[in-house]
Amino acid sequence: GLNSFSLNEFYATEAALTVAMMAYNLMAIFRLFILKSEVQHTLSTIRFKTFAIGAYFQKVKGKTVLKIALAKQRRKWFNGLWNTSNQVQTPLIFPIA
Repeated sequence: GLNSFSLNEFYATEAALTVAMMAYNLMAIFRLFILKSEVQHTLSTIRFKTFAIGAYFQKVKGKTVLKIALAKQRRKWFNGLWNTSNQVQTPLIFPIA
């Protein structure tokens, strides 16, 4: 709750709230422009589906490669996220709800 943002100094509390607000806004932009889902998932669901994925590094022919542990059914969807993120054009224009 809000008690976790109550720091000893005013400026420290302001900085913590600003960082939390920026993180929330970045996730909202990610949800709006990358996921383009018909369902408005909560931020915890988005975090679970996109960021909470096991992975490990492996050396392949002298290069370090990130191996993502993702079920085959979800790989197409996950790769689609990268393709969609490459197609986003800036500046971002937000729809007015």
